[in-house]
Amino acid sequence: MLIIVNPHAGGGQGRARYERLGLPHEAVFPESEAAAKAAVVQAAERGEAVIASASGDGGVHLVINALMDPATDAPRWPVAVGAIGLGSSNDFHKPRTGKGTPVALGDPTHVDLGRVDLELEDGSHAVEYFVLNSAVGAVAKGNQRYNHPTGLLAYFKRLNPALAIQWSSVEAVGLFANVPARVEVDGQPAPGQAISNLGVLKRVHFAGDMRYDTPVTPTDGMFDVNLCVDMTRFEFVQAMLAIGAGRFLAAKLPKTHHWRATRVKVTPEAPTPLEMDGEVRIVRMAEYRLVPRAIALCGRGEEL
Repeated sequence: MLIIVNPHAGGGQGRARYERLGLPHEAVFPESEAAAKAAVVQAAERGEAVIASASGDGGVHLVINALMDPATDAPRWPVAVGAIGLGSSNDFHKPRTGKGTPVALGDPTHVDLGRVDLELEDGSHAVEYFVLNSAVGAVAKGNQRYNHPTGLLAYFKRLNPALAIQWSSVEAVGLFANVPARVEVDGQPAPGQAISNLGVLKRVHFAGDMRYDTPVTPTDGMFDVNLCVDMTRFEFVQAMLAIGAGRFLAAKLPKTHHWRATRVKVTPEAPTPLEMDGEVRIVRMAEYRLVPRAIALCGRGEEL
């Protein structure tokens, strides 16, 4: 097993937090995304059975995307992916069972991935995979702000990442604006002229304590597609409060929609942020496709 540690995770405390765990496994501490990807490839090529990310959700995203081959929608090497939660939200490990550092290094299970074919802001194309969820609209904009903080948000992120997530939610309300876009779900047009928030899910937890009450599981071969459209600021606040309470479906709010699907296409009128597992890209178009049982993920163990 090789553990890829993000020394900058958790407000810059990643290396210190990892070293306090005292794990016996080989670990590397790459200082850049490119170096981390290179470490994943080198470990896979020399035959490591497990490559684990000690970071936030973005670290798991990096390892998976370094392993996956878009030509086959399968890993290039027979490697399982593990995780140690050193990030701000650690949605990969939810629901949490304790207050320690969450660890997923147990026996692996093959789980679904979401594949996203992207047309980026500069007109180039890319393919990325996600294991948790993806968003367009308010949540994606909030992640973009969180990943590139300024002012009070930057201060809170250094002081207390959980507080920074809460402040990002406050900013999301203040900066709320719908995203004019066309959405198609399994080839059929979705209602509405503009996205308030779109979630394409393989897990229901995101952004601190936010969670959906829709039925998706990691291995069911489907997305949950949760869409809020054409909302006023007040309606958006109502929707976010419902999601924060785990009542997106139960609240039955107007201008909200839910589907079980395997394909989604989003075409915004102008380039807009799209979030995947906490990582943000600026896109002109995105096509989602469900890839069933695509990669082996290690099971969760006791928190350390």
